[in-house]
Amino acid sequence: MKIFKSLFIMNKFYFFIFCFITSLYCSAQIQGSKPNIIVILVDDMGYSDLGCYGSEISTPNIDKLAKNGIKLSNFNNAAVCTHSRASFLTGNWWTNGINNAKTLPTYLKTAGYATGMVGKGHISGSEQNGVYPANLLPTQRGFEYFYGFLGGDADYFTGGDDFRETINGVIQNTTLDKYSTDKFTDKAINYIEQNAPSANPFFLYLSYQAPHSPLQVPAEDIAKYRGKYLKGWKAIRDARFQNQQKFGLIKAGTINAPYPTDLPNWDNLTPQQRDLEDYRMAVYAAMITRIDIGIGRITDKLKSASINELNNTLIIFLSDNGANSGFQATLENNNLNAGKLPGAADAVWYAGQGWAYTSVAPFRLYKNTQNSGGVKTGVIAH
Repeated sequence: MKIFKSLFIMNKFYFFIFCFITSLYCSAQIQGSKPNIIVILVDDMGYSDLGCYGSEISTPNIDKLAKNGIKLSNFNNAAVCTHSRASFLTGNWWTNGINNAKTLPTYLKTAGYATGMVGKGHISGSEQNGVYPANLLPTQRGFEYFYGFLGGDADYFTGGDDFRETINGVIQNTTLDKYSTDKFTDKAINYIEQNAPSANPFFLYLSYQAPHSPLQVPAEDIAKYRGKYLKGWKAIRDARFQNQQKFGLIKAGTINAPYPTDLPNWDNLTPQQRDLEDYRMAVYAAMITRIDIGIGRITDKLKSASINELNNTLIIFLSDNGANSGFQATLENNNLNAGKLPGAADAVWYAGQGWAYTSVAPFRLYKNTQNSGGVKTGVIAH
């Protein structure tokens, strides 16, 4: 089969996913039944940010997928959004580019799959002044359906000019009318409803933007985590590290990476600074829980009497890179002066180095680096 050609030019970051999908397809050819495939890719989430990877963040639906599936402890990504996404879709090294490479949905279409993509595009960083080359639109890269945005980030409440949707086979400008994580879940469920009754299987690439900056979430979600992070960056990280040892993700005796020399000691922050940092992380945690709620809705739909496809659907969950340590003091001061705390629409806040240090436990450094904090991600296959 043509799909095997991609395995010989594969970069190691996504070799597992290609092999897994390909082996299932081959097995299905023999047994006469092709499984549906859903790949859920989140953005800038650290290795330890899920409950099943040691976190205190509530992710029961994702944890259930891990419990009943396969949980990988040593999987690599490409440390930055565009690189990981291009590698996943093509099986090529990023330097080989995506412009002329065949994509996974292209191969799956030839195998009789319906192909849909929902969420963040960011297939390439080659857009110029907001203009996206036609050959980099998802609908030109093997996806029959797309709803989402084409760039690297967007306001979670208001969207942006690069939101598109395929309607009657034509990709058109569209808008965002609700919190984007929820909207992407809605569109994913709609896609399942439209394609699951078919005799042919479907491939859905669900690319959530969260928890990528800007840190934004409905205000009612923040209260659940408010005050839980006043212990500080190191205390939360240490607790996650202990859980990781208990879960068998890391071996007993493993040394936790040292505290960064350029990160202030939590106890040296003012009460006001600690309160703001607690608020920041509460928003970040709530964004991840919002993803988890969406995944629960999707699995409920798959196992509903009307669909009944959960046991015939491969679900793969992963992040495109490690946590983002980005921080812009001037921007954040401007937000504070305008009365815009983390979570608010039109406000741009980042997770910052302190909480990124927590998120990448037990590793060091962050997104954009080739250290483990940048290139290690949790992966779940159910």
